[in-house]
Amino acid sequence: MTDPTTLADSLRTVGPGTRLELTWNENCQTTTTGVVTDFERGGADRRVETADRTLYLTHSRSDAGVTIAVTVTEITLEGVTDLGTLQELAIIDRPIETLRLTDAGVEVPPYYVGYEGFLTISDSQGSHDSRMLGGLDEYDDRLLTGFGPLPETYNEDIVEITPWGGPTRRFEIIDQRTPSEDSQPLAGPPLQATPTTARLAATRTDALDRAQDPNQDQDRSCPRNRASTDRHRTHTAPVSRPGHRPVTHQPPVRHHEQ
Repeated sequence: MTDPTTLADSLRTVGPGTRLELTWNENCQTTTTGVVTDFERGGADRRVETADRTLYLTHSRSDAGVTIAVTVTEITLEGVTDLGTLQELAIIDRPIETLRLTDAGVEVPPYYVGYEGFLTISDSQGSHDSRMLGGLDEYDDRLLTGFGPLPETYNEDIVEITPWGGPTRRFEIIDQRTPSEDSQPLAGPPLQATPTTARLAATRTDALDRAQDPNQDQDRSCPRNRASTDRHRTHTAPVSRPGHRPVTHQPPVRHHEQ
């Protein structure tokens, strides 16, 4: 049997939606599972719905304020029936609620608004306790940080928050803040062909062509030069016309005197 004080402390950490496994001793030991549907704020009393029963867990204290027992009762239309004393308590699963991060701050659930006590905040980096001086506002970053504003980059996915003496709640973090310009990655349009890149490509092509044919640059750059070159090539051979005897140059003949 678990110590009654430990059982009461465990019950204080469970909130609505938490699935429990309960073991109590009446005439014989009985074990069942159920979901917490209601709880006493600041206390350990819990209402649990099972598949076929409505149970209520209450704790009894001594004159010194020490928990001496946690009693299991069944609530029916006919009244309340005492089932026995709680022996064991196991938390099977906790519900996951949503916690939104907005430009105005962390959106505080209604049951935390105005809370001035201590919170235990647990995330992937560990746990820390902070007191909410002045009470939590409707939008308050202290719900996650304990103090001070929330950083621009917040990488937690699941966070557990426990008020001292209250139930532990699990939250999924939904970041709906508008990204700042500094955090925006630089992005640009895909590279496309432009007149400049086209001219560069043409220049590279011309350079390759000139390396293969040195005369090609003159022919491409100036049509007039190309025509002159063609005429020059056409008139390199003599042209014969009818009735015209081409003139040939022969060496002079010298006559030797006898």
